[in-house]
Amino acid sequence: MDRTLVSHQQLLKIINSELSNHEECNTCQVTSVICLTDEDEDGCNWYSGNLSCSGVPADVCSPIANQIISQAKIKFNVK
Repeated sequence: MDRTLVSHQQLLKIINSELSNHEECNTCQVTSVICLTDEDEDGCNWYSGNLSCSGVPADVCSPIANQIISQAKIKFNVK
């Protein structure tokens, strides 16, 4: 499957928009993505950095964020 190329900022906006759709995570954000030198074994060229949660324990939103990121890694690569 071909991935859509997006900028770092676009990717963060996509991930955080999905995250905000979950009421328990509406104050959480993924604050960075890190580009890889080479694509990973699945063809993705980035990984997620930090999950920042305000007022919610990170372990509440971490599984949701991980699922959103996993889906984004299938769909998007960073320009």
